[in-house]
Amino acid sequence: MFELAGMMIHDPNESLWVAQEAMCALKRADNNVIARSRDRLLAFLKLDDWMVRRAAMEALTPIATDPLHYRAVLPWVVVSFGDVTTLAALATGWQLSEQLKSADPKIKALSVAALKSSHN
Repeated sequence: MFELAGMMIHDPNESLWVAQEAMCALKRADNNVIARSRDRLLAFLKLDDWMVRRAAMEALTPIATDPLHYRAVLPWVVVSFGDVTTLAALATGWQLSEQLKSADPKIKALSVAALKSSHN
């Protein structure tokens, strides 16, 4: 199932609605599966559609504190919280804060730096 979700996310001709739902499914996948779609998910964070951005944030959050991916993912996820205008999108913030509690100090430091830079 997650392989099919990844294919939908990577298909540039797929509708945003279908890609959004695929992202919602992908957030339940193993980190290695999510990581294969990392760059495409990061691209979705830059769109204007808040529902698509929320789905991308949710899909990326599991790997946001992963030692292999945090440098690429964490700053974008943290900055995206600054653009949140709906309560639904804040739920991902709770998940990220739980992950950060046990994260390596350098990962925590990057999250603080990203948060500070998003409010300058």
